[in-house]
Amino acid sequence: MQRIDSVYAGSGRRSVAPSRLRVAHARRWRPAIALLLAGLVWVGCKTSEDSVIGRVRAQQLAGEYAETIGSLRELIREGTIRGEVMVLYARALAFTGHPGRSSWALDTAMEDPDWIVPAGLQLARNAYESGNYELCLRTLDRIESERPDAGELDRVAARLRAQALIGTRRHYEEALEIVEGLLDDGPDDEVALRLQGIALLGLGRIEEAESLITQAGDRSAIDEVGLRPAEGEPFWCSVRARFQRESRDVEAALVTLRSCLEADPGAPLLVREAVELYAALGQTARVLEILEAAYAADPSNRDARLALVAQLVASGLPERAEAALREATKSSEPLRAVEAWIDLAVHLVNQERVPEALEAYDHAFGGMDAEPSPELQFAHAEALIFAGRHDEALRIADTTPVEIHRPMIRGRVAFERGQHESALMAFEEAALAWPNNAPIRYYLGRSAESIGDFDRAVEEYRHALRSDPALAEARTRLVEMHIAERRVRHALAVLRFSSPRQDASPVTPKERLLEVELRVLLGQAPDLARLPNDPDRTAQEMEAAAIEAFVRGLRRRGGAQAVLVGLGTLDRTRLGAPAWDVARASRVEALLALGRDDDALAEAHRAVEERPGVDRVQISLADALAQGPAGTPKAKSIYTAVLERTPGHPDALLGLAQLARADGDIDGVALAQRALGARPGDAEILEELVDALLRSGRRDDAIAALRRQLTREAPFDGRAALRLAELLPPNAETEGERRELLLRALRFGAGEPAARRLAELDPEAGEEGASNRPSERL
Repeated sequence: MQRIDSVYAGSGRRSVAPSRLRVAHARRWRPAIALLLAGLVWVGCKTSEDSVIGRVRAQQLAGEYAETIGSLRELIREGTIRGEVMVLYARALAFTGHPGRSSWALDTAMEDPDWIVPAGLQLARNAYESGNYELCLRTLDRIESERPDAGELDRVAARLRAQALIGTRRHYEEALEIVEGLLDDGPDDEVALRLQGIALLGLGRIEEAESLITQAGDRSAIDEVGLRPAEGEPFWCSVRARFQRESRDVEAALVTLRSCLEADPGAPLLVREAVELYAALGQTARVLEILEAAYAADPSNRDARLALVAQLVASGLPERAEAALREATKSSEPLRAVEAWIDLAVHLVNQERVPEALEAYDHAFGGMDAEPSPELQFAHAEALIFAGRHDEALRIADTTPVEIHRPMIRGRVAFERGQHESALMAFEEAALAWPNNAPIRYYLGRSAESIGDFDRAVEEYRHALRSDPALAEARTRLVEMHIAERRVRHALAVLRFSSPRQDASPVTPKERLLEVELRVLLGQAPDLARLPNDPDRTAQEMEAAAIEAFVRGLRRRGGAQAVLVGLGTLDRTRLGAPAWDVARASRVEALLALGRDDDALAEAHRAVEERPGVDRVQISLADALAQGPAGTPKAKSIYTAVLERTPGHPDALLGLAQLARADGDIDGVALAQRALGARPGDAEILEELVDALLRSGRRDDAIAALRRQLTREAPFDGRAALRLAELLPPNAETEGERRELLLRALRFGAGEPAARRLAELDPEAGEEGASNRPSERL
């Protein structure tokens, strides 16, 4: 099951761990949504509404922001969505610690011509603060285009544009030009002076930047753009450290940061700079120390807690992360306790502990004086979907005041239920309201895949990446499709794509493994040592996964012989034991594929002698033994022993299922079904299951298994598409489906058999398919 909890998301490449779409290592929630349908307009206001709005204005002027949220939500729920109401709501959220959640309100407010400027400026500011510089600049462009007469706000917008341009780390020259214009009109503009210093650093004009930093270091900050209090003096300290770092004086940067953090360990700017530098140096223990000190300096700081939690999870310490979150739920302040319960619920969902997450949501709701916010209702609906409680999620869709949430939830439920046409329609409705929402586009692509419309899926994934280049799952899905098509250079181009105006996000583990495979397919030597941290795997497990990707690329490029040659280039002394186990097992598999059974058996015996307790090498030995009748009993014994140690091991289950062909005492169907449940989408296991079903006379079940594979788990499986086309009864009712299946099979590498079958069924389609053969598009 996959999720996008950033359906109100900004940026940050999400790596949604390998099997599920997550946020920021993929487990970070990044609120920022533009939601209401374009057709919604304010058609008038009652006197009572005016009085409520007047009271809200007065309360906010008095600093009573939290007290206004309930009134504003009630107005919105009743349909009062004019610009001022939405801006007031956004302001209330920002000053109560939830600026990201205000983005959907601000986007709606921009539809009101009288409020496009203040709403747009804050939306751009939110985007800037979340690192989505592309959205920030795009929003400023929209303000300038639709309100060229808003001259009195030019200075504020210009500052923000310069900040965003600098944030990209690519447009220093353009930013400096804007800043110099600001300083011409106001030489004492502190914000402009800051930006000038950073731009000069970016351009390598070191002496000018150092002089400016020295002069400005004791001056205080002024920030007229944001809705939140200005940042403190650590700004210049962090700039100095950045200057030293980018001047390649890393030791000086470390000295600066140590000194500054000693004086103010909780300063967000300093913490961010220090974490980035120590992470780049690979000193993850120090990163954790800094975040722990920041949190200890202010345990009530939710941002500090969430940063610490994310690092603990990334460091393989989820239990400590959970402990910090549970401790925060004991806060004596009800609002902070509610926030902590919500954060704990998110953490538990990311840990796939959905029932406990739902209990945490219940605690959060129980501590609230008012009805949960629409954003929280949406998050709750997503947890319910994970738990399979679809009807409860749909009830939220029926009652939520945020109209765009309705088709999103309904689309997610339909997708999980396998109702892909309905899911497509729901996400299309959502896309009409918010065309540039990347997660919506991602799910449109997934739904299009499920009904076999791969050209549309490609366009939807591309649209998602244009909207948010950091959405890792859209990127990897498109890369996987191109690999299956053998469009290798296309795949590599997608993997490398990033917005020219958006700072590059860290490469996710899945993307790095795909890059290894692509390099091999292009005949290049991949760097198997440069691997990112994966919170779900140890460093040695990640290295083993890289060898698996290396072998996949070799197999796709030249078959078993290429695997043997490529494995011969590996330096054993540079690999950990798990990675070498993968290499040895892959060598045995390649030797068996080439018919060199004796060599395979000898290799497997050597591997077992060296690593007798490792499941992987034991299964390799069993696979080699199973090639001859004399070795079958021993192979069966090994597979069984592996299952006793590791219940549900898919390779052991597959091995036993394959032995069932010659052993009537083994239920091959049940074994293959268990194996496929343990490793969904595996083509070899599916093929074994289909064969076992057919041997048992269960043709309809075999067809159903293939349909499940092609609609959800592995729509790019060309062999499964060919097999299903061959199993469907050849009549007029199935002719159209068989034709589409054969075109899919040809697209995804089923080769000559698919081309031949397609030509027999439809000569014209056969010619069309032949012109797009994957082998011709390497």
